[in-house]
Amino acid sequence: MNDMEAIILAGGKGKRLRKAVSQLPKPMANINGKPFLEYLLAYLRNFDFARVILAVGYMGEKIRDYFGPEYRGLPLQYSFDDIVLGTGGALKKALAEVQQPCAFAINGDTFFEVNFQDIFSRHMESGADVTVAVRKERHSERFGTVRLEHRKIVGFEEKKCGGGGYINAGVYLVNKSLLNLFPPQACFSFEAEFLETAVDRVALEAFVSEGYFIDIGTPADYEMAKNEFRRVFK
Repeated sequence: MNDMEAIILAGGKGKRLRKAVSQLPKPMANINGKPFLEYLLAYLRNFDFARVILAVGYMGEKIRDYFGPEYRGLPLQYSFDDIVLGTGGALKKALAEVQQPCAFAINGDTFFEVNFQDIFSRHMESGADVTVAVRKERHSERFGTVRLEHRKIVGFEEKKCGGGGYINAGVYLVNKSLLNLFPPQACFSFEAEFLETAVDRVALEAFVSEGYFIDIGTPADYEMAKNEFRRVFK
């Protein structure tokens, strides 16, 4: 059995998608008859994960009631946010339950076609504290960009109009030892309030991939996913 574990951050309210996806948490948005989260779990099954922890909050019971304790043999555990925790707080709570020295953290509203085993191997070889999967985009204004020197992440750029660059694609491999360095408050952003402030004191490595990527955070991209998933998941 592989020792890899993953945390899916699935607790957001998805306010921008509320008109298109009502009465459901964003990761349960219907894509051609199946929840978006099911496509993500199906992809993770290809890499023989030991288990997946679903960090849920808003309407989290709907995720638990749909999937139960496993997905097609992939063990599932649930970490419920009783209060709003943000991506950082949710990760901090779920990471404390991880049994291995590191775990993947994956945004529950993005899909990035990467080889998780390759990221794991690279992470072990590099000695990084966090490995971030990145993708080069011609239009990066919606996401902001990651500044690289070779494979080392040396900074993050705010979202701005025009231009391209490497984007943070919402897949991380995080050492559990970083729990001691996370902000003390319950609610914080993993990206803005930890990663972007930790460049000088934490070893951040980039894993570059050209795999298929989509973020369903806006109604336009949600509709795009419906069309593209027919091709990607034949």
